[in-house]
Amino acid sequence: MSIDIGSIKHFKPLLNTSNLPREEPYRYDGFKTESKILPKGHKKREDARAFPEAVQWDRDQPVKLHDGITIYCDIFRPADLVDEKLPAILNWSPYGKNGSGALNLHVIPFQACRPQSTRSDYESFEGLDPAEWCKRGYAIINADPRGCYDSEGDIRNMGTHEGQDGADLVEWIGSQQWCNGYVGLAGNSWLAIAQWWIAAEQPKHLAAIAPWEGASDLYREVICLGGVPHIDFHEILNSIFISNGTVEDQSAMIREHPLYNEYWEDKRAQFDKILVPMYITASYSTGLHTMGSIRAFTEAKSSKKWLRIHPTQEWYDLYAPENIDDLDKFFSKYLKKTNNDWELTAKVRLSILKFNGEPVFNQKEENYPIPNTEYKRFYLDNDTSTMIPSSHTKYSALTYNAESIDIKDELMWKLVFDGKTRLVGFSKAVLYVSTKSHNELDIYVQLRKFDASGKIIDHINFPKEALRACGMKDESEILNTNIFKYRGPKGALRVSHHITKIEDGGDDISPKYKHDRSKPLIPGEIIMVEIPFWPIGIDFEAGEGVALVLAGHELPYPEFPQMKPSTQNKGFATIHAGDHYPILKAAAEVVPTKTNKTSDKLIKSRKENGRYTNSFNPKFKFPSPALAIKWKMSTGVNTQLAYSKKELDKFLPIIRHNNSEELFRTTSGIRFIWIGHATCYIQMNNFRFLLDPIFSKRCGITSLIGPKRFRPPALTVNDLPENLDAILISHNHFDHLDFRSVLDLNKRYGARLTWFCGLGLRKWFLKMGIRNVIELDWWQKYHFAKKEINIAFCPAQHWSRRTAFDMNRSLWGGYAIWNTQHKFYYAGDTGYTHNISIFQQIGKQYGPFDLSAIPIGAYEPRWMMEAQHVSPDEAVRIHIDVKSKQSIGVHWGTFALANEYFMEPPFKLSQAVKNNLLNSSSFIVLKHGEVFAIS
Repeated sequence: MSIDIGSIKHFKPLLNTSNLPREEPYRYDGFKTESKILPKGHKKREDARAFPEAVQWDRDQPVKLHDGITIYCDIFRPADLVDEKLPAILNWSPYGKNGSGALNLHVIPFQACRPQSTRSDYESFEGLDPAEWCKRGYAIINADPRGCYDSEGDIRNMGTHEGQDGADLVEWIGSQQWCNGYVGLAGNSWLAIAQWWIAAEQPKHLAAIAPWEGASDLYREVICLGGVPHIDFHEILNSIFISNGTVEDQSAMIREHPLYNEYWEDKRAQFDKILVPMYITASYSTGLHTMGSIRAFTEAKSSKKWLRIHPTQEWYDLYAPENIDDLDKFFSKYLKKTNNDWELTAKVRLSILKFNGEPVFNQKEENYPIPNTEYKRFYLDNDTSTMIPSSHTKYSALTYNAESIDIKDELMWKLVFDGKTRLVGFSKAVLYVSTKSHNELDIYVQLRKFDASGKIIDHINFPKEALRACGMKDESEILNTNIFKYRGPKGALRVSHHITKIEDGGDDISPKYKHDRSKPLIPGEIIMVEIPFWPIGIDFEAGEGVALVLAGHELPYPEFPQMKPSTQNKGFATIHAGDHYPILKAAAEVVPTKTNKTSDKLIKSRKENGRYTNSFNPKFKFPSPALAIKWKMSTGVNTQLAYSKKELDKFLPIIRHNNSEELFRTTSGIRFIWIGHATCYIQMNNFRFLLDPIFSKRCGITSLIGPKRFRPPALTVNDLPENLDAILISHNHFDHLDFRSVLDLNKRYGARLTWFCGLGLRKWFLKMGIRNVIELDWWQKYHFAKKEINIAFCPAQHWSRRTAFDMNRSLWGGYAIWNTQHKFYYAGDTGYTHNISIFQQIGKQYGPFDLSAIPIGAYEPRWMMEAQHVSPDEAVRIHIDVKSKQSIGVHWGTFALANEYFMEPPFKLSQAVKNNLLNSSSFIVLKHGEVFAIS
C-alpha cells in the first residue's frame, strides 16, 4: 500500500499480516457468496440469542470502490420485508462482519455484562445486532473494509482514505432496490471513529450517524496524548487484524513521525464538514474516546446534534435495551422519516459519577460545557500536600523521581470540600516545573476522588448487580483495567512542546497544542506549563474531596492487562509553588469546573395531585370563586371601557394594510405586528409565527359569553401570509386560546402549521383534530430544523383553566425564540416573582433579547391581580431582568378584563420607563396593526 498525504509521499512502514486463520479465537468461517434465510428461532451457537423473526442473510456481497478495489459485505433484512424498501444501517468494522475476529466480548471478563444470550453473534464486534435491528424494520449491513479478511487491498487505518471507501459503500447501499435511499452509520470505537470521516465526505444517501464513543484526533487523543507517544494499544490492534494484504501501521508511523504533520492532520476529523443529524455518546470510563466524542459535539457543523454522556462502559451501554430503544427513535426520525418527538430530546444528557453511590443519569442540559459554568482556582501548598483557594503560600519546591513507575514516587495534593460540590466540564493544571539534569520531561496528571476517610476510591464502570448476574462472586475479581474501573480525568504533556500552545482567543480552560515542534529544556530553568484534563463529572459530599496526582508515567488503569506502565523520562524533576517568588505568582493552579449555581437551581415545573403549581412562590394563591365574586361585586369593574367609539378611534386607531405582499415579505431581522391583546405576528427571517391568536368578538366559552372585544383585530385569519409556520400558545385561558380562532386557523393551514404549547394541553388540540402539536416543559427546547430556529418554553407565574374540572391540568409559560442572528421573548401571562426572579434566570439562560413582548394590562385591583398579571412597573422589571434591548407592551387595549382605565397601561408604562432611567424608546406600545422592525 502506498498513499500520498500532504508532503509525505508513499509513506511507510507497513505491517505484513498473516494468512486467514480459521480456528479460535478468530472464528472465521470462510468466504461464500450466498443468500439464505435464518428462520425465526435460529441460533448461531447454543448459547447465542435466537432470532426473534426470520431474517434474510445475503453473505459476502461484492461492492466495487472508486479505485476498482472490491470489498465484501453481509446484508441482513427482515425476511417478511424483502420486497420492501428499507432504511439501512451500516456497521463499518475491520474486526469481522458476522461475529468473526479476535476481538469480541467472549474475551472480555464477564462478557462486559452483555452475555451471549443477549446477542446473536452475527453482529460485528462493537456493532448493532441484526437479530435486534431487523425486527425493528431496518436492513443491517456489516462490511469488511478494504484489506480486511477477503476484501481486496490493504487495510487503511482511519482518515480521509477510509472515509472515501465508506462513502462509496453508503452510496452503493442507498442505490439498491431494497433500500429506501436513507442510510445511517452506527457502532462503537473504530466503528464510531470511521463515521467522522465517512460523514465528512457528505455522501448524498447518508441521512444520520450514531457514533457510540469515538476518538476524533488520533494523535492528540490516542497515540500521542500530550505529545507523548503511547503505542501499546496500537500494537495490540496490529496483532489482531486479519488480511491478505498489509495494514497501515500507526505505531511505526509515530516512531518515524513523532511530531504533528500532514499525516496526523489527516487523522483529525473535520467536523465542519459533517452536516447530517448526529446522536453522539460519550463516557468518562474510556481512555480512548471521551475527548473525541465531546469535541465532535462541540465542533460539528450539523444543526441537529445530541450528546449523551453515560456513567457506564461503552459495550455495556451499546447493548442496553433502553439505549437501543433510544437509538431506534433517532434512526426512525431520519431514516424512516417517522414524525416522532425525537427533536424534543435534550441536546445534552449528562451523567455525574459519585464513585461510592449511584450515579446521576441523564441530567438535561442545553449545551456542553454547561452554559454559565463557574470556574474555581486552587493553589498548591507543597508543605501540606494540599490545594487551597488562596495564593498566599510561601515558596516551596517539591522534587520527585520522574523516571519511576512506582506508586510511592507519585505526588498528590488534596482538597477537601466543606459542602456538597459538583465538578463538571473541563479543567486544567497550571504547573511551574524544572528538570535537574535532562532536557526533556513528560508530565502526567489526574484528578481523583477520595472519600470522607481520605481513601482514594475508584468508580466501577458496570452496575454491581450486573457483574454478579454474570458470575462475579467477589469485587476482588474486577480487573484493574480502564474497561472496569475509572480513576478520574487524565492529562499529559511533553514539556518541550509547551512552545506550541495555540493562542486562538478561545476559552483558556482547555489549552490546545499543535505539537509540531519542540524546544529542549534547560536544566534548572523554571517553565510554566498548562495541562488540560479530559472532562470531569463527579459529585462530592461534605468531607469528601479531589486529589491532584502527578507522576512521570500514565496514571489511569490500562485498557488491557498486557499494557504495562512505562516512562520515557530520565532523572528528577521539581514542582515549584508559592507566591513570593515573582514567576510563581499564579503557582500551580488546578481549575476544575463547577456547575453554575443558577443552572443548578433553575425553576422546574412541578405537579401536586396531578395539577401544576407555582411552587417557587409559596405565597401564591390561585384565584378562588370567592375571590372572583368579591372582585365582581366591588366598584369600578368596568372602568376599563371607553366612553364612546369616537374616543376609541382617537386613542386606539387601527392601522390597516392593503399590500400584504409587502407586509409579509421575507427580510433579515425581526418584524413584529400587534394584532390586538396578546395576539402578535412575528417574522424572524423566513420563520413566521403567531402568539396566542384570538380573532373572535368575545373571549369566553361560547361566542355569547365572556368579555367583548372593544377593538377589532388589525388582521384577520385570511389576511395572514400563506406560509405561516407556527402558533405559540402560552396557556389555555380563553383570551389566549380561542376555540373559534383555532378552528379557523386549522381550516386554512391544516398540517402545515406547527402548534406549540405547555405540557398537558396537547390532548385539547387532539380533540380538535390537530395533531402537529409540540408540548414543552419549562426550559425545554425545540429545534425547528427547516427554519433553523429554536423555541424554548419559559417559566411564568400564572395558572390554567377552561372548565370546572381542569384547573391547572396544563402548564403555562412564555417563549424564547432565537436563530443565529436574533432573539425574541414573549412573557405570556404572568405575575412578577419578587422572592426569586424567574425572569433573571430566563435572561441568563436565553438572553439578552433583541425584542420582547411583555404584558402591561389587566392588573387592577392589585389585591386580585398582582399574583397573576404584572403591572406596567413590573413589566419594566421583566424587561430589565431578561436583558431585553427593546420591548413592546401587549395584553391591553382590546378586552375589558380588569379595573384600570383602558388607556392607563401605556401612561403608567411611560412613567415606569422614566423611573428606571431607561431610554424612552426602549419599551413602547404600538397601535393596533402597527409594524415594528429590527434589522
